[in-house]
Amino acid sequence: MRPLGLIVLLSLAGCGGRWRSAIKAVQSQPAVQESGIEPYLRATRVGRWTYECREVGRGDIAPRTYVREANLLGTMEGKLLGREFLPIEQYLRLPPTATAPAEANPPQAPLKGGTAFMFELTEPIDPYPPELAAGQPITSTSPIRYYDYDGRLLSQGTLTRTAQIEGVEEVECPAGRFPDCLRLRVDFTLHLPWLIRLDWSSYLWLSTQVGEVRRLEHMSGWFWILWFSGTHEYLLVSSEVPAAGPGAGRTPPPRWRYGAVVLNRAIPRPQIGGLVVDFTTSPASAPATAPPDSPATAPVRQGLGTFPVHAFGL
Repeated sequence: MRPLGLIVLLSLAGCGGRWRSAIKAVQSQPAVQESGIEPYLRATRVGRWTYECREVGRGDIAPRTYVREANLLGTMEGKLLGREFLPIEQYLRLPPTATAPAEANPPQAPLKGGTAFMFELTEPIDPYPPELAAGQPITSTSPIRYYDYDGRLLSQGTLTRTAQIEGVEEVECPAGRFPDCLRLRVDFTLHLPWLIRLDWSSYLWLSTQVGEVRRLEHMSGWFWILWFSGTHEYLLVSSEVPAAGPGAGRTPPPRWRYGAVVLNRAIPRPQIGGLVVDFTTSPASAPATAPPDSPATAPVRQGLGTFPVHAFGL
């Protein structure tokens, strides 16, 4: 084997080893059975969170700051947080329908910087199903369309999500110590034939007070014939989460519908640089596209300040 090939193989083996070590550390902790996750999810739906993100096993790389803002209409995070976005659907060159002819020149999505793409889920998916119960994993699959930053369709495939409750633990992070955090395991598998196979696995720790306080995630797979693998940890530094209002518990859970992603790095160690997701709260059997006067099709949004948080009793 040529020296370069050996170096690549050793590097990839090291990435997998770091993730296996991280998993072993997580799974060695005691897990307490817990049923009902709505109180934990409620704290993740509206607010602003600042994290310290580090690449696991790479002490030579300084941690970076990663910020997420969300409400019931969508989420914005990372380097895309400060950019103005129309609803993601308006940037896509969607197939024409009887009521919506194809648009020849849709607006340009503000995705400059890094590797960027957009996606559309035919059947919206909630990453954290509110009906989850201990010992009962839930799996959902949706057709997915993959677009470049110009909104041109590149490929179609499937996205499968499996979520499960793993227990309740105490978490210590820069923001403080949080007892009784719910630990979830969420796995996404993206398959775009002849283009990409992605496995994205995450452990998440959720607090009823401030939402997500820790995340350990690993992305690996193939892009054409090129292998990639990367493991990152996010620790909460600070949060701004409003107190729940009287209507919070009655609000339908948001599900991912459209999204835009920017990567700081792609191959061989992918790293998410920014993410924008538009939710839908429509029933699974109803059309996912919101009517023209829906809040989901507001003219422009830029950060949490333009989201009508009060409309949901939060």
